[in-house]
Amino acid sequence: MLKVKEMKKYIYLLLALLLSFPVFSQVGMWNPKPQGALDINRKDTKNDKGLVLPLIGNVDPDSINGAFYPSVTTPTGKFKIVTETVTEEGETTVTNYEVPEEDVPAGTVVFDMGMKCIRVKQTEEVNSWSGCLVDKSLTEEEIEYNLYGGVNFKLKKASAGYNFTIAIGAEDEAVYSTGLGSYYRTGKGNTGIARWGMILDGPAVDVSAGYLHGAALLADGSVWTWGYNYNGRNGQGIRTGYTMSPTKVLFPDDVKIVQVVAGRENSWFVTENGEIYSCGNNAYGLNGNGVTAGYILTPTKMATIPSDVKIKKVVSGYLATAALTTDGNVYVWGYNGYGATGLGLTGGYTTQPTLLTGLSSHVITDIAMGMSCIALTDKNEVYGWGYYNGIGRPAGSTVYTSLPKLITNPTLNLEEDETILSVASVRIAASPGTMIVTDRSIYSAGYNAFYSRLGIANPETGGNMVSSYTGYTQIQDNTVFSGTTYTEASMGYYHTIVTTTNTNDAMDNLAYGAGYNYYYPLGNGIRGYQRIFTTVKK
Repeated sequence: MLKVKEMKKYIYLLLALLLSFPVFSQVGMWNPKPQGALDINRKDTKNDKGLVLPLIGNVDPDSINGAFYPSVTTPTGKFKIVTETVTEEGETTVTNYEVPEEDVPAGTVVFDMGMKCIRVKQTEEVNSWSGCLVDKSLTEEEIEYNLYGGVNFKLKKASAGYNFTIAIGAEDEAVYSTGLGSYYRTGKGNTGIARWGMILDGPAVDVSAGYLHGAALLADGSVWTWGYNYNGRNGQGIRTGYTMSPTKVLFPDDVKIVQVVAGRENSWFVTENGEIYSCGNNAYGLNGNGVTAGYILTPTKMATIPSDVKIKKVVSGYLATAALTTDGNVYVWGYNGYGATGLGLTGGYTTQPTLLTGLSSHVITDIAMGMSCIALTDKNEVYGWGYYNGIGRPAGSTVYTSLPKLITNPTLNLEEDETILSVASVRIAASPGTMIVTDRSIYSAGYNAFYSRLGIANPETGGNMVSSYTGYTQIQDNTVFSGTTYTEASMGYYHTIVTTTNTNDAMDNLAYGAGYNYYYPLGNGIRGYQRIFTTVKK
């Protein structure tokens, strides 16, 4: 006899199906062996109770019971269905059926053996499958969350950090955080794990999640930081301890901040006049003030930038930083290891902002820093440097390049009229990975083994693709409908969040996330990891 808790779980599963799917006429299509909600663990049983769901997965031809390998991570292409036939002589034969996806009607419910969860065909279109609706490993609390509390969370901007995310809500423009609260990095005044919650009333114009701290800029010009204070990274005048919740950072009255950046060990603040203020660790030349020791406890103007240079954007990498100027040039400083500054150096430190001459003949419109770095030009070209496998280039005899190299087709196989909107890099982890966001898709390359943070799933194994060494991989996001344009990607330590716009108000500003979700940095109700990009929930 089932225990009370087990029975409640099965009841929740059935309720989830009944509440989630408006069309039931196709449930059980092409399913030769009944497998229902009560059999969701795929045990060898003759139990035929519950809703009958067809299974998606590759078949082991040597298994007479039609065992499925967990090899298909999205129900695309053709269904692979197994049947068993017993002859008069008592012999058992196994037959595979392939059903083209375009023949699958809307409303068909399946149990995806790769994703280990229930999904539904939303429209007649190919690749119109939902994300995971109910996972077999969910606790009762998580099932209840998905049934009653899991709704799409629209984001205006998002920044992914180390197991946490800071975002601006699209509807109220307030500052929200989700994820692991240790070191008070989520700004919620506690160190626990929590889903999305407001930490600052809006309107906000910029947010940034660092390694163990965060920053936000409000429309009234006020700057707020929180989290780990070590070496003054929060700019609060404190070298140790923690700032438990958002606390205002003080600047001179005539200074107006337009961008905030929380890095691995520092913070940077860009002013309306194109100046940079910084605080935090001086090691590796991170503050760009000409020294490699000590720290800065409060935001201090970087006097090392030429007075005639105006900065419009700062991006922080693993241990190096770059600033994009208003005229399309790039200045870099910090650790030269792995060629991360792009100056032709592979060791030592660049302690003051230095012109990246390898890009000075181009007009740069966007830039991203990490162990792999990329820059976008006004001619729709992308240049990369640092770790090769993070910029879609084969390793060859060396594993990195210290000078910017043009990333060309077929490495980045764009269509002729496809326009690149922005670029991103894994910026706070010692691991290579980059993303290129276009007006119609996302391309990613690099190290994907950290719980599929690049959103690339390998259909051959059902697991994570370790790297994309030979070129950028186009992400097939089957949850995004027509009219959607990706706008910006933020790549954290183990996860990535992408924001979007859409001509349909109901779909506008939906966000999508992939990667490690054990501490809820994606905010979704399912703990574990998301192999493909799935709608961010609140």
